[in-house]
Amino acid sequence: MKRSSAPDRTLERPGAAGGRRNRLLVWVTIGFALLVLVLILVQGEDFRRALAQFPVWAALGAIGAQLLWLSLRGEAWRLALNAVGPREVPRPSAHVANSLAFLVGALQSFATVPARALALRRRARSSAMR
Repeated sequence: MKRSSAPDRTLERPGAAGGRRNRLLVWVTIGFALLVLVLILVQGEDFRRALAQFPVWAALGAIGAQLLWLSLRGEAWRLALNAVGPREVPRPSAHVANSLAFLVGALQSFATVPARALALRRRARSSAMR
């Protein structure tokens, strides 16, 4: 039985492709921020009353639990990719791809996997599987 050599684990610098930033994520973030701002302006008084009745510890706990869960899930996905891929997927690229998949999945659940694959191919070209 012949064993193949270890895969090339050359790391690619995140965002090295011409120094471009991921414009899509920037625009999605701006869009959500504007949506929240409009909702606060339109329903400001109701929002303030509801926020005053909501315990801060519960909000912080829910946010922390969600961020931890997303981070752990993204890291597990990155480890699975590294186990089968020819090169190591950079951590930032894997987490951005997973984040984009989460946002797409909130709108259309069946589009999650293609969105994750597309984001990974754009951010880590040499590491992404073909």
